[in-house]
Amino acid sequence: MNRRNFFSITAKASMIATAAPLLHTNAFAQEAGLTGRSLTIGCSAALSGPLATFGVDLRSGVDAALAELNKKGGVNGRNLQFTMMDDAYVPARTAENVKKMIDDQSVFALMSCMGTPNNQAILPMINDSAIPYVAPLTGASSIRKADAKNVFHVRASYTDETTRL
Repeated sequence: MNRRNFFSITAKASMIATAAPLLHTNAFAQEAGLTGRSLTIGCSAALSGPLATFGVDLRSGVDAALAELNKKGGVNGRNLQFTMMDDAYVPARTAENVKKMIDDQSVFALMSCMGTPNNQAILPMINDSAIPYVAPLTGASSIRKADAKNVFHVRASYTDETTRL
């Protein structure tokens, strides 16, 4: 499997996993980032700074996957929307961005915030808010805590990767 297919499949699986709780909610429920017509997923990643190309590629891949899913009717008739805020790979900016999205109730879930220090900075907010968080872009064991019940990893840990090698 090549990298492009992996990211496409991962993005689709992440979206479906994130949207799965909708199957059990009222079709007209008004929750954060959720309307009768759309479901918004947020992300904080580098769109500027040393890892900007990775963030731009991430956004392009997610946008392509969502366009394909939305063309097929979205999830339960809701279009999936993706909003990405630039953090320039600075953990404090990641925390500010995620806090804003949570406080504004502009997103239903988070997906693929990139970097170990960035994910460590937002993990307490994720746990406190109980917002679903799918596919953190890190394999660090420090992010894989038992009390982080609403964080859904889709990649192996660095430890598992090294063991397999």
